[in-house]
Amino acid sequence: MRPTTAGLPRRVTDRVEDVVAWALLACALFVVAVGVVTGIAVYAASVQRASAEAAERIPTTAVLVQDVPNVPVTNPSIGRMPVAATWHDADGVVHTGVIDAGVGLVAGAEVPVWLDRSGAVVPAPMSALDAEAVGFSAGVVVVLTGGAVLAWIWWVVRRAAAVRNAANWEREWARVGPAWRREAGR
Repeated sequence: MRPTTAGLPRRVTDRVEDVVAWALLACALFVVAVGVVTGIAVYAASVQRASAEAAERIPTTAVLVQDVPNVPVTNPSIGRMPVAATWHDADGVVHTGVIDAGVGLVAGAEVPVWLDRSGAVVPAPMSALDAEAVGFSAGVVVVLTGGAVLAWIWWVVRRAAAVRNAANWEREWARVGPAWRREAGR
């Protein structure tokens, strides 16, 4: 037969903890839902931004007019340096400027670049993968932030309950302790 605690008296703090635990569980489910909705909304906005950028930006090729120094790179993901290059805009006008190119490239090498309507070099438009990453990240940030707030609330409630329980225990012990000591001293 399983032991039961149904007939035992429960402290007020135990009941408060139970109510708060259920409320925080409901809030956690709400936070997850808000995180999902936020992630989807940010993803949709990012897809629209990517579409707008793709419509406004023009891919072309720049030709390096000087060698890119072959410097030792400690972080391979950085491995790009500014270098002079030329490129043609959509109207065929030649532009000269500085672009970022991979280390070790020589003059005359072709490097893909993106241009705005004025012919200036701009970053590549946001990709679909970038939009997914931004949306996912936004959702995760909402869930983690909400979860941290809920965890802090739970910690505060548990701490307050522990302090109250300890105070009640001290008060009760002050009342019954002397009688126990007298009985133990006989």
